[in-house]
Amino acid sequence: MQMQARALSATQEAMANEAGRMSGLLEGDFVSPNEVERRTADRARKQAELLAANARLVRASLEVDDCILHAPFDGEIADRMLDPGGFARPGSPILTLVDRQKVRILVDVPESDFAAVAVETPVQLRLVALASQMPGRIARRAPAADPGTRTIHAEIDLDGTQ
Repeated sequence: MQMQARALSATQEAMANEAGRMSGLLEGDFVSPNEVERRTADRARKQAELLAANARLVRASLEVDDCILHAPFDGEIADRMLDPGGFARPGSPILTLVDRQKVRILVDVPESDFAAVAVETPVQLRLVALASQMPGRIARRAPAADPGTRTIHAEIDLDGTQ
């Protein structure tokens, strides 16, 4: 569309120059007034086509901008539910993005340990798979126990850069 707009612009400019030369020839009675009017009308038509092409170009660029999706944070794609070029609808997931900077561990503790999992309580986790220990803190906890399991749901955030 940009190339089409450039071509129309060049054509319109050439027609404007030609109409100007024809107007000069009209003063010496070398061309008819009808010919000058026709050239001027052609120039106006090309100007309108140029404006329409520019409007289509702006519309197309806006439509492309509407198709670009920006993630709310930097991360890695864990799961892709839609292939490139597919049609996404509002509310339909297209991918799962993982934030590697923050690791969140979900735990359920007995309701008798409610006070032990207060928000901002420091914790030390022993990660068997990594054969290491990592510090963390209680980021959130449920306000009450699950009636079915009598456990409190808590979330521990680990710093992914440690």
